[in-house]
Amino acid sequence: MLASTQSFPDDPAVHAVVVRTRDATEQCGLEAALRLANAQVADLKEKLTGAAEKERKYLAAELHDDVQQILVGLCLNMAPSRRELVDQLPTDLVGGWIQIVQTAIDHLHALTVVLRKPLIDNQGLPGAMRSYVDNLPLGPNQKILFETDAKVGTLAPNVAIACFRIVQEALGNAIKHSGAKHLLVRLRSSVNRLTVSVRDDGVGFDVQDPRVHALDAGSIGLSSMRERAALAGGHFDIQSSIGHGTRIRASFPIEVSVRQV
Repeated sequence: MLASTQSFPDDPAVHAVVVRTRDATEQCGLEAALRLANAQVADLKEKLTGAAEKERKYLAAELHDDVQQILVGLCLNMAPSRRELVDQLPTDLVGGWIQIVQTAIDHLHALTVVLRKPLIDNQGLPGAMRSYVDNLPLGPNQKILFETDAKVGTLAPNVAIACFRIVQEALGNAIKHSGAKHLLVRLRSSVNRLTVSVRDDGVGFDVQDPRVHALDAGSIGLSSMRERAALAGGHFDIQSSIGHGTRIRASFPIEVSVRQV
């Protein structure tokens, strides 16, 4: 039951305290059902994130233990041919093939590193991000600056993974496609929000251009980052214009994502 009271001491027609009561059984049942549904949705989001990371780990292991080892074996078997005089195959041609295979090995190694789960549990999110940024292969004259504050607490696993993967995807896109020379990664926490952003000074693009959305629909770029943020209960936005670079930003409610210790 819900009850409320109101006093009418100066009203001659009432001159009393009026008590109103209402049967709240149905309302309490609905509220309990809503809390249960919200808990189930949160649990499902965490399981989806965990399943995705498990699949990435499996793919990384398969690529490293199977495909990469085959290429390494091929490269080793081809090496002696470069030192021998072969009538049909010039040694410089064989050397070129070996270089191509080695390039494939290097790219495959970089891919397995990206697919592996980051060591957030050991380093914390700021430490894992800094380690990733410091070891990221850059193009000529490219530089990355990483900024964070000391207030980032212990994060829910799905939020920490979402932040890391969004930064990973945004940096990969910027380095490969934007032509940026300077990139800035920021991780900040305020009273009630955790925010991660990636800014570059590249060529930029028109966010409203329908062709951008059409291309993104068939890729794992902006859509992937937007979905990751949503699954972790966050908000994702992008700002960009042609000739003025791009800023990717994701924010999460701190009361949901951070456990105070």
